[in-house]
Amino acid sequence: MLNLSAAVLYQAARAPTQEAILYGDDRISYGDLADCIRRTGGGLTARGIAPGQVVALLMKNSPAFLELSLGISHIGAVMLPINFRLAVEEVRHIVRDSGAALLIADEEFG
Repeated sequence: MLNLSAAVLYQAARAPTQEAILYGDDRISYGDLADCIRRTGGGLTARGIAPGQVVALLMKNSPAFLELSLGISHIGAVMLPINFRLAVEEVRHIVRDSGAALLIADEEFG
C-alpha cells in the first residue's frame, strides 16, 4: 500500500543517517523516523486501530505530530488533525461527527 510513510521508508532504506526532521534542537534521521513509524503503527494496531478507522490528533506542530501522522497512515488508518485553538465543544463535535476511534492530544489539552 502506498501511503504517507512510503516516502520516508524509501529514503530510510537508502540514507538512514540523513536528517529527516530538524525541529529546534531535535534532529531525527530517516532511519530513526522509519523505526518510529513502525512502532507507532504497531502500537495503534495493538490498541485495535484498523485500516480505514479515524484517529484524531489534537496537537501542536512537533516531531510527535509528524511521527503520529505517518504512523497512522502506515497502517492505513485516517489521520484527522484538529485545530488546538478550537473551543472544547467544537472539538467534541468534530470527534463525535468523524466517528474517530481514538483521540490523541498533547498533554496540555487533556
